[in-house]
Amino acid sequence: MRSAWRALAPALALAVGCATRTMTTFPSPEDAERVWNAYWSAVERGDVVEWNRTVHSTLRTSAEGFDPKVQADARSFLTLCSIEPQTPLVGGDRASFRTRCTTAPTRSGLFPFAGAEIVLRRDVDGVWRFFCFGCGLPYRLQPTVGPPSPEDAQRLWVAYWSALERRDLDEARLLEHSSIRGKESPDLNAPEMPGLARSFLYSLAVRSTPPVVSGDRARYRTRNVSDDRDSGEMFLQRDVDGVWRVSCFGNCD
Repeated sequence: MRSAWRALAPALALAVGCATRTMTTFPSPEDAERVWNAYWSAVERGDVVEWNRTVHSTLRTSAEGFDPKVQADARSFLTLCSIEPQTPLVGGDRASFRTRCTTAPTRSGLFPFAGAEIVLRRDVDGVWRFFCFGCGLPYRLQPTVGPPSPEDAQRLWVAYWSALERRDLDEARLLEHSSIRGKESPDLNAPEMPGLARSFLYSLAVRSTPPVVSGDRARYRTRNVSDDRDSGEMFLQRDVDGVWRVSCFGNCD
């Protein structure tokens, strides 16, 4: 029986092209379009070997198949969606592209709205491959006296949950306050975590209101994207190196 992780694997990586090639500069929208088409073609055919070849090396899996809902949507993604013909945002070894869909597929839940983002990442062999969906560019950890703005807190929210979605615990821990690093719940490595993280990533967002600050701790309100209702809170805390990092979610008092 496939594990929950195996069923979710295709939702965690969208892909890179059959004709992957090494590029010394960042990829163009045409390169990203080839990546997009090659990935969804592999999903539609159920070709796990090709899927593994086209995703970033950190995402490859031994899964034996794809989530049926994702596979059912593959043709829709191929025929209805494409990469926006715009220069990507580039940071470090990542390049972020916007997408557009004439009709947004919804059964798989991969597209919470049209115009979402895919990110390619340069691999160890120099090839740009698919890395993540909606995770943005690397979050820049910089020491500051005051807490991050709501916009920067949202970027940290996205960086943290997208790292857990793709099971990159090393990156997630870089975003955690040193007081909790290494003391996290074992659930972070549970098979269900990618799906849970994906729910936080796509269903919730940090509100644009300023945080409530007490000393070196800042509390941010979050909301449900679908109906704008309040959700749990995110706490950031200034670390010993002056960087504000995640210290708690929910009821932390």
